[in-house]
Amino acid sequence: MKKKETQACDVTENRFRTILTLLRMAGVPINMKKVSILNSIYNVFTAINGYAMYLAFYVDIIIHNDDLKNFMKTFRVLTATSQLYWLHLNLSWRLRDFERLLRLTESFTWEDQPTRDPHTGHRTLAGWIPHLQIVTKYAYAFTAFYHLVQSGVRMYISHELMYPAWYPFDTVSSPGYELVIVMQIFESNFYTCILIGFPLLYATLVMVACTQLQKLRTDLLDIKQEMVPSGADSGSDGGEEPVSRSKDGFCRMQMQLNECVRHHQAILQYVITFTVHVSSLQEVVKAERVRDAAWGCDWVGTPVPFQRCLAFIIATANKEFTLTAGKFVPVSNSTMMSNDLEDVEFLRNLAFLTDITQHLNVLNLQLQGKKQTICQMVHFVDSFHKKLHLFKSALDKNNLLQFPCCRKLSEEEGLEFRDYTEIIEDLSSEFDRLFNDFESFRPDIFLFSNLYIVI
Repeated sequence: MKKKETQACDVTENRFRTILTLLRMAGVPINMKKVSILNSIYNVFTAINGYAMYLAFYVDIIIHNDDLKNFMKTFRVLTATSQLYWLHLNLSWRLRDFERLLRLTESFTWEDQPTRDPHTGHRTLAGWIPHLQIVTKYAYAFTAFYHLVQSGVRMYISHELMYPAWYPFDTVSSPGYELVIVMQIFESNFYTCILIGFPLLYATLVMVACTQLQKLRTDLLDIKQEMVPSGADSGSDGGEEPVSRSKDGFCRMQMQLNECVRHHQAILQYVITFTVHVSSLQEVVKAERVRDAAWGCDWVGTPVPFQRCLAFIIATANKEFTLTAGKFVPVSNSTMMSNDLEDVEFLRNLAFLTDITQHLNVLNLQLQGKKQTICQMVHFVDSFHKKLHLFKSALDKNNLLQFPCCRKLSEEEGLEFRDYTEIIEDLSSEFDRLFNDFESFRPDIFLFSNLYIVI
């Protein structure tokens, strides 16, 4: 068990070495298996020195409140460093939570994703994760070098301190002046590491979440029904049919989807932990694309359990989802979560949606299964199309025999459903559009179904 934890820690160390090094230099012992005594002394010294200097800024402002120039000089430093102290406090207080976030990334991979967008040529988020750490090294080196040079010039020319602050001893002559300079050099390193390290940590955590959502979207879109010759099993020549119609094909697709669901659950755990501390618009956008990818994968004709797995991913994606049947009567999750269940219009829509979806589900199940000819499947579609005309005529008379949920609601509330005939007409028109190709070979289907009819 300890060996596995050590290996996992090494993975995190290699992936985020620059981030961890910067934060440790700022006195934050993040993701350390064991904190040595020397490191503990350094962390304590950094914290005491940092917050003592913060207090020294306040005292200097109070003492020199009659000197406007000195007051504004110290106040500028105080205002800028206040944000850095807050970031340090936040990291120290929630250190275990951030370490847990880093551990959760151990189950993710982004090295196998493209680092450049094939269409635009721009660097992808997967490419930015390692590249950002390289850029940060140069940013830290440049910032530290520039600050030390300009502070050194000021100290050499004017014998000034790096930061205007009050100390309870003489800071003009030796050795007090040299002691303060050493303390302020440590403090400059503290400021630089927090200023660069925390935004790098934030950006990396966001990019990790977004890369995994993008990877999940790609995996969902890769779930396809492969096409093989229909004569592969029967030995005959002819057209093609999806291999996924076979049991082996569905098992393959189900295994792919199972992996996507497990990946999705890991991402959810990571995002939920992450959004306790921060939120990101980029994550919301990527989560919406996962939802769209789940809907856009090749799920038509797959078994009901497979479709339920997809529905789970859609329902838990970070976007308001909409249920529709035949592209009508939208019922969104904000509507479902509303406590106004006594709204009559909502109940009418829900009842009609339930009944018409049940009829569509019956047709869907009829079109599935083995050993069905094209004639039988066309017959099922034609029968349902004729049923739609019967449904329209029945609704014109408010006859709800074929709509049990609507009938029950009508008996309890005295409601009518005549206005839903327009929706039935829209659904019928949609069927005409989708199955318009049937008309071109309907004579052939009729001849094949009635071989013994003498024409």
